[in-house]
Amino acid sequence: MGFGLHHHVHHHNENSAHGKFAKFIDEAVYFFGGFSIIVVIPQIITIWCYRKVDGVSPITWTGLLLSSIFWIFYGIVHKEKQLIIIYSFAVITNICVVLGLLLIH
Repeated sequence: MGFGLHHHVHHHNENSAHGKFAKFIDEAVYFFGGFSIIVVIPQIITIWCYRKVDGVSPITWTGLLLSSIFWIFYGIVHKEKQLIIIYSFAVITNICVVLGLLLIH
C-alpha cells in the first residue's frame, strides 16, 4: 500500500488558522491512513477466501510492499509516529496480498 502518505510534523501556532488546519491534518492522518488499509481487506478476502487472483498484479503489490517498508524507515528516521503506525499496518496487508499471490497463483 503505497498511499503516497508522507507527513512532516511542523511546530505551529495552534491559534492561527494555519495552525488549526495543520492540527486537523495531523489528526486526520490516522483516519485516512486507517481507511487506506481497510480498503485493502476486500482484496485480501478475495485472494484468501475465494482463491481468486485474476487481475491482481504481483509486481504492483510487491512494489507497494517495498514502498511501505521505505515509509516505515522514513518515519523512524524522522520520528514520525503516524507514518510508522500506518505503514506498519500497510506492510501487514501488503504481505497478505503478496503471499496470497505467491501461494495461490
